[in-house]
Amino acid sequence: MKRIVLFCVATCLVVLFSCRFVGKNGEKEQVVDHCEANGRAILTGTFMGMPIGLNYVDGSLMVYDAAGKEAYKAISLKGNKVFPFLKRGAGPHEMLIPRGSINSDLDLMVVHCSNTHKKMKFSVRDLLSGVFSPLEVTDVVEKDQGFLFKFCVAGKGRYVGNYHFFKDDHTYALLDDNFKVINKGGSFPVYESSEKEKSITKSMVFQGRMFYNNKRNQGGMFYSQCRGFDLFKVDGDSIRIIRSELLNKPLYKVGGQPGDVVFSKENENGYLAVDCSDDYIYALYSGKSLAATNNNLMEIYHSNKVHVFDWDGHLVREITLDHPVNTFCIKDDSLFYGINAMDEPLIYEFSVK
Repeated sequence: MKRIVLFCVATCLVVLFSCRFVGKNGEKEQVVDHCEANGRAILTGTFMGMPIGLNYVDGSLMVYDAAGKEAYKAISLKGNKVFPFLKRGAGPHEMLIPRGSINSDLDLMVVHCSNTHKKMKFSVRDLLSGVFSPLEVTDVVEKDQGFLFKFCVAGKGRYVGNYHFFKDDHTYALLDDNFKVINKGGSFPVYESSEKEKSITKSMVFQGRMFYNNKRNQGGMFYSQCRGFDLFKVDGDSIRIIRSELLNKPLYKVGGQPGDVVFSKENENGYLAVDCSDDYIYALYSGKSLAATNNNLMEIYHSNKVHVFDWDGHLVREITLDHPVNTFCIKDDSLFYGINAMDEPLIYEFSVK
């Protein structure tokens, strides 16, 4: 029970042979291809406390461990070497609540701490070779503009952040290297009763998993608590929304004050993890509720269903994994990695048929 509670708290802090998809704008149904992916357990001797994030980088896996003394582990797929780094704490090179983004094309990992408002930059190549000294440690100014939930590296000295702004209802911002807002974009999904809700409440409901592709200058966020997403494009100093979808309305109530959100047992959870290639976006979809799983939180936060989208936001394929995972990443369009954390965490390598 302790493991289940820790896993769900950590997850909340950080998120047929064919099927049919209907867009919210009344688009025609499209038949979606279906395929399967077979997995095999790898690196079985690797210890992980509570893994909830995963990236593939140059022959290694970068694991975010929500229960480890160090927040991250760099794991070599060839030599089975494990390099834990970034201790949790209040020291000069430590963080209590880290949130990171990796841009391997720039050889860059950036980690932000919401309670100390510090940002660290690391060389990915250094991390994979066991060198953990940050390239740079700076104070940032995101707290002066609102609350930064998540961010992704969107080029050299550029970031896209998912924000709750104090003075308006924009949802994304293009940020400079000091996390100062350059420009804003996006808005909350519109549905029955949404206009009555305060901005902070909608910010808490519509959080998700962010990603970015350098070659396309495009990225997005897939919602964690419902089936929906935003896709955005960065053009110079502007950020604009390409496509937004909300395919099931989140079910929740607000407690004693705005932002105090309690989701219904009937609420169908959304996306658990997302990654992308130059051609496709891959999103691990839950679609489960407490009511449907008999309050089984671990089942809600694991899935074997991957939705594949093109960069216009159209669902083109559904992949069924033969092992459920709580997080995943891709090496390419035919090879995935995922972690099953239901018992002792296991890493799987999946080959798409």
